[in-house]
Amino acid sequence: MKNQLSMPKIHAGFVGFGEVNTPREIIERKCREARKCLEKLGIESIATAPVSDDPATNWERIA
Repeated sequence: MKNQLSMPKIHAGFVGFGEVNTPREIIERKCREARKCLEKLGIESIATAPVSDDPATNWERIA
């Protein structure tokens, strides 16, 4: 019988970030793809909506 080490599951917070000149749809798609990559590595993530540096958006109200 082989000795097997059991690794605890990794949990991570995920906050995607996009700059003001990138369309929101692209930022959201890239964030989804990044989270899928984490899942393939066995990392469970909890995510927020992507954050942007757009000064015209009232993010405090949306959060």
